[in-house]
Amino acid sequence: MCSVCGRPANYTCSMCGGFVCANHYDFNSGVCVKCRGKMFRKDYLR
Repeated sequence: MCSVCGRPANYTCSMCGGFVCANHYDFNSGVCVKCRGKMFRKDYLR
């Protein structure tokens, strides 16, 4: 089950280990949309 929307999940986030569906997985970075947002916020604050 996708940790964001509850649909069947086929992908695992490499940062938090959460299961997500294709709609909530960032294929470029290999992380879920929640972790991708955290990564961008950290880069922005530096």
